[in-house]
Amino acid sequence: MKVILTILILLFFVEAFSQNKENDSIYFKYNENYILFYENFKNLNYKEFERRVLQNISKTKTEGYFILKKIDTLYNLNPKQIFDLKAYVENRAFYYSGTYNKTINKDLLKEKIFNKYKVFIVKNNTFITIRQHPFENFYNSYYPIKYEDKNKYPTQLKIHYILNTTKSI
Repeated sequence: MKVILTILILLFFVEAFSQNKENDSIYFKYNENYILFYENFKNLNYKEFERRVLQNISKTKTEGYFILKKIDTLYNLNPKQIFDLKAYVENRAFYYSGTYNKTINKDLLKEKIFNKYKVFIVKNNTFITIRQHPFENFYNSYYPIKYEDKNKYPTQLKIHYILNTTKSI
């Protein structure tokens, strides 16, 4: 009994004093049309938000946009390399399989970037840390989301056409 109790106490202390490995950091350049901060548009109504999204589509020619939540702002860090988030994400490695598929795999994106690294958004000389919650929907695509059937590839969603042709009731 003493041996078991000693082992349990020893395991408790080893667990208590073991250090968690901190994630590596990755730095992305701020792009106001591709990275939207929640604080900047939380007071907008739906029509204003949609208008902003349509402007972003025309300016960036991208497949989607990020909605991120600021946690903290740091200053004077020395990153080795700052990446362009648009170029980094819209690499074929993050898309679902298929030659003509334009849907980004959100799960793969979370796994390869947001769960693996501590992400900083660099704006001038400020480094914005973002909330990285595992269940948050942080990337919104202009294309429909692909589900179970691997043989079907989604077609482009024409938001600007839909919004311009519908009449308000």
